[in-house]
Amino acid sequence: MLPSVGRKLCMALLLLCPTEMKSHAQGPPTWRLVEEQQWSGETNLFTKISAILPISGGSILVVEPREARMRVFDESGKQERSIGREGRGPGEFVRLAAAGLFADTLWATDVNLRRTSLFRTSGDLVSTLPWNVLGEVGNEPTNLVGGLFADGTAWGEKDRAAATISGPELPRAILRLARSARSMDTLAVVETAHTLFNVMDGPTMNLGPQPFADAPLVVGSTSRSRVYVVLRSAALTRQKSVVRVVAVNAKGDTAWSREYPYAPRPLERRTADSVLNRTHYGMRRSGATLDAVRSVLFLPANRPPVSAAVAADDGTLWLRREAGQSTVEYWVISADGSLVGSVTVASNVSIAAASRDHVWAIRSDADDVPSVVRYRISR
Repeated sequence: MLPSVGRKLCMALLLLCPTEMKSHAQGPPTWRLVEEQQWSGETNLFTKISAILPISGGSILVVEPREARMRVFDESGKQERSIGREGRGPGEFVRLAAAGLFADTLWATDVNLRRTSLFRTSGDLVSTLPWNVLGEVGNEPTNLVGGLFADGTAWGEKDRAAATISGPELPRAILRLARSARSMDTLAVVETAHTLFNVMDGPTMNLGPQPFADAPLVVGSTSRSRVYVVLRSAALTRQKSVVRVVAVNAKGDTAWSREYPYAPRPLERRTADSVLNRTHYGMRRSGATLDAVRSVLFLPANRPPVSAAVAADDGTLWLRREAGQSTVEYWVISADGSLVGSVTVASNVSIAAASRDHVWAIRSDADDVPSVVRYRISR
């Protein structure tokens, strides 16, 4: 059984909330990003970057899950230290899943080792918090910690890997957890349709992410002790539609709920056909037919309006709009839910962190090698 849902929580499987939602009819003011600094890792090239955490004095902490490490660079680009490494001992990682900061404490989760490690930003290991190894009821799946709230609790969800592979996509229960991963409450329940595809050909299973996934995005904010749920279903028609965002605090209460109108952008037929053919090409050896692949791929008439979300430490929420063009727009939503700004970046730039005056982004070159760039926000 799932824990009880907070009394003020207005979310269910479709997060249909009452009329407290406000619509923003006019577009937000346009902001401009001015490049100030680049960290290219020329002596130690970056691999896959999953997070950028700005720390004091202009330094940044770059999280690289493939290397099971987090590296600190000063403002000049010089590497100051490395935190963590591959292994199973204290302060080591097998599968570094997420990391964040509260005050001067760095937290990092490992979903294979089922634990959260706490470090000083100096690199010293403070403590290791093991999660519950077994489910709380019989063979119930283990809870996975997604991140920590500033109040000392955590957010996370059940380990859905086995259920996802063996059966239909089940709703996600976003949980408030103790640091041990014990369930305390249910913060939200969201649909997972159009997240993965599964093509069966006899004993062979082909599993992969939907190329145009529009299931709700869920991101947590350590500094605000909130979880944001972004409902971004692909519009069925060309008429104006809305993106809906619900902010839920650590107690399970709805802090605010807002709707943001947008004009749907069609998914071009040639793009859909290209994705279909490319996906089928990768499965031909297993015997999957083109019709079988077409039957499980989600190829909507219009692109999902949001492709990613970032909860910044200053309380803002940055929503990355549709992909598929040479540039991409970000909406900036304030801590109270107001749509306060919009910025446009090249499609190879992904914003990863923000403050009141700056953003930090991952910029990939033609060979897909990432660098970190800091921009000043010009309003």
